[in-house]
Formats: sequence, C-alpha cells, structure tokens
Amino acid sequence: MSSRGTLLAEAYAACASLARSHYENFPVASRLLPPAMRPHVSAVYAFARVADDIADEGVVPASTRQTRLADWQTCLHQAAGGTLPEVRPSSGNQLIVVALGHTIRSLDLPLALFDDLISAFGQDTTTTRYASWSEVLDYCRRSANPVGRLVLRIAGYQSEALDRSSDALCTALDCMCLESSPTPAERRKPISRSRI
Repeated sequence: MSSRGTLLAEAYAACASLARSHYENFPVASRLLPPAMRPHVSAVYAFARVADDIADEGVVPASTRQTRLADWQTCLHQAAGGTLPEVRPSSGNQLIVVALGHTIRSLDLPLALFDDLISAFGQDTTTTRYASWSEVLDYCRRSANPVGRLVLRIAGYQSEALDRSSDALCTALDCMCLESSPTPAERRKPISRSRI
C-alpha cells in the first residue's frame, strides 16, 4: 500500500473510532449500512462531531468558538479541493480532514450541506431560545436536514422527493432530540408549546 493509501486508511480508521467511541442517540455507521457506506458516513460524522464539540465548549467565549468553527470550515474547503490543510489542535483532526476530503471528492458531495452544518453550529454558540417555530425549523434545516441529504448522497441517491422526505424525518428527529435533552446544558433550544 502506498503512503497515500496508508494515510487514507489511517484517516478513515480514526473517523470510525470516533464514531464508535462517542455517545449518540442514534447508531453511527451501523453494521446495517452497506460496508461501502460506513467509512464515508464515519467521515461525515467525525467532521460534525468536532464542529459540535467546538460549538459546545461553554467556558470558551462565543467569539473564540466561532473563529474555531470558521477555521474548521476553511479546513473542510481546503480538503474538498484536495489540499491537506494544517489542522489544529490535533493530528487526529487532520486525519478527519483527510478522510472527509476524500469522501467529498469521491462522492461529489455538495459543500453547501457542510456549510449549513457549520452555520447551525455557529448559531449554537449564541442562541439559547427560539421565539417561533419558523426559527426552530430554520435551525433544523441547517442542523439536521444536511445530515439526511449527505447520507442519501453517500447511498447514491439524489432526488428532490427523497430530499423532502429526508428533511421531514430529520427535522422531526431534531425537534424530538431538542425537546427531550435530559439536562439544562443539553437543552439549549427547548421547544415547549407554552413558548411557541
């Protein structure tokens, strides 16, 4: 195996390890997925996991978290273009970028979906409550719906009808997660009827 092939294998292994080791309300890169999809789903997950962790660094000022998210987005765009960016704070994150860049280029994934995710994570640094359902739905359009569309693209599907169905499901799941978060810190965006 070439050194590039070795690096790519290490990169996807790092993403899979992160996907297996981090608690989520849902399975990530499950064995139920076709084997060819798993590395790509793990790479997308790892990218989003790092971005979410940056957004959730509550003791760090919001402006610093937003700068870090912008840096992570720059790394994404460089990797999608085939450039290996310098990533901080760890080489583990550089491996994530290597895998994600390969996934984006191999499957021609739209960067706009990743940009929407970064936008939602940025909003997480400043917004704690929403005044209306339209604000909640706009957040879900950027925080949940891109994930469903990316999974569809990884599976080889590109269809407006499937996108609409996926968006409805992802929005519903995101609203349920937002409402059922068990602690106040995890419940930054409550959606109780009394407030909306």
